[in-house]
Amino acid sequence: MNYQDKIDNIDAVCFFPKDFEGARRFFEEVWEFTPKRIQPPVEETGYTTNFVEYVFRGATIAIWDRKEVTEIMGEAAIGEGHSYMTAVKLPSVQDVDAVYEEFMGKGVRCISKPHTYNFGSRAAYFLDFEGNVWEFFAWSEGGDGPALVGQAQAE
Repeated sequence: MNYQDKIDNIDAVCFFPKDFEGARRFFEEVWEFTPKRIQPPVEETGYTTNFVEYVFRGATIAIWDRKEVTEIMGEAAIGEGHSYMTAVKLPSVQDVDAVYEEFMGKGVRCISKPHTYNFGSRAAYFLDFEGNVWEFFAWSEGGDGPALVGQAQAE
């Protein structure tokens, strides 16, 4: 049995923000996510709340205070890079434009305005409060998009 047979799904995207309270405000006030789990303060250790988990349409996004994470993993393991992107699928290409307009009204930094790409999606790209890249996209023809591997595409 290979490791992939043991994996049910990717459980969460977890950010390690330098500004934990800024991250909370961003996710709760700008993205309007409702917390699912908030780690309570731990009096014996002096830790304040340093982990919050959000669930949005089946995807889990968590924030874990960077200074607490570096105590566990070390600064060298965390580094300064942001070498990933979080992609959010929207129901229609019109929704990409609507999200763009809403985020612009909230002052979110857009790095690429809505555009329809030749690979079959319409997308807009934004940076969050710490420069992490977020893609909001929809497949031009709906469904799961083109180029699915190992299964027939829905007609």
